[in-house]
Amino acid sequence: MADASSAETAPAVGNLRRVVVSVDGSEESMNALRWAINNLRFDSPGEGGKDEVPGVLHILHVQSPPSIAAGLSPGGIPFGGPSHVEVPAFTAAIEAHQRRISEAIIAHAREICAEKHVNAKSQVVVGDPKELICEVTANLHADLLVMGCRAFGPIKRMFLGSVSNYCVNHVQCPVVVIKGTQKA
Repeated sequence: MADASSAETAPAVGNLRRVVVSVDGSEESMNALRWAINNLRFDSPGEGGKDEVPGVLHILHVQSPPSIAAGLSPGGIPFGGPSHVEVPAFTAAIEAHQRRISEAIIAHAREICAEKHVNAKSQVVVGDPKELICEVTANLHADLLVMGCRAFGPIKRMFLGSVSNYCVNHVQCPVVVIKGTQKA
């Protein structure tokens, strides 16, 4: 028997206020966005409720921290220089490149939304995707998290981990994981 209080607090499919869709540029994540647009219905403000706001689709992209890529610095300075010296220009170039990639991912996601006449908010954060997807979803008080799932084999999953699996186990709201590369 279901607890009546939990039934009241859990949003129904037609009563979604805040849905977070995590995109990483992969086809699987863009298919998850398409699935959310095609299958979810958002709350609209009540006729008399001035304070009510319509449901919102939040597109979230987590950019890798520049320190990960900067660890691949161009080696030591030639002719015996120290190998531990950071090259600021190299780090700045990596950061600029990562920003351009993030902007392109968000632009692509916004194009998908525009095709279906869906207004969405977007956000880019920098850090560990597993942790930040959970954190942003909690901070937004999301009703639902939608994300894609790459089909990693067991070896890759062991070394890289599964962001979707982590989020399913740590996010406080329901999670929908769209598997495979099939168009939603």
